[in-house]
Amino acid sequence: MTSINKKLTRIDENISNLKNILEIPQDTEIEAIEKKLQPEKGIIITECNDNGFPSKIKMYGWKDYIPSYFFGMNMNEDRVMSRITDIYFENCSFTSIFREAFSFCSELESLHNLPDSIITIDDKAFRSCNALKLDRLPSQLSGTLGAQAFYTCENITIKTLPDGVTRLSNGTFGFCTSITQLSMKNVSYIAGSNPSGASTFYVCTGLKSL
Repeated sequence: MTSINKKLTRIDENISNLKNILEIPQDTEIEAIEKKLQPEKGIIITECNDNGFPSKIKMYGWKDYIPSYFFGMNMNEDRVMSRITDIYFENCSFTSIFREAFSFCSELESLHNLPDSIITIDDKAFRSCNALKLDRLPSQLSGTLGAQAFYTCENITIKTLPDGVTRLSNGTFGFCTSITQLSMKNVSYIAGSNPSGASTFYVCTGLKSL
């Protein structure tokens, strides 16, 4: 994305070529220029930690899905984006979070304005996001919650599943020790321990009622 000095407030006459290309009037405010230059969909790093790694980002304009391994990683990898603590969603209406999109993002704490348009959360989407604090799921979520979707997310505290959720897979909430109660109005299947994996609520030691 083209960068414009934040100290500017109006277009200078010396950049008339840019002004002509973008068909922007002489007295247009700099914020309007940036909006015209900004892509319809993207990611902006808004803050870095002391080591220079991105810690807070904004995702804007995402309308379809979050792809597999987008921020996630395998256990032995060390991706820069895995150091993120906060993600802010702006003007997003994606419907799916694919397999391992955020897996092993162990420092991720908050998903701000997570859109209710999400229908599916695939296998291991948030696996080992140990710091993640989440007290509700998107209201349009439906069908099957993926295997190990929130495995070892020990700080999530959701109490109710959306009405559209009907099946819970192996290890969906495994080691989610902060879940104490969970209302599941329309769930017809909860996975038990089997050759395919651990039970849905494997080692959910805080869970008292369903």
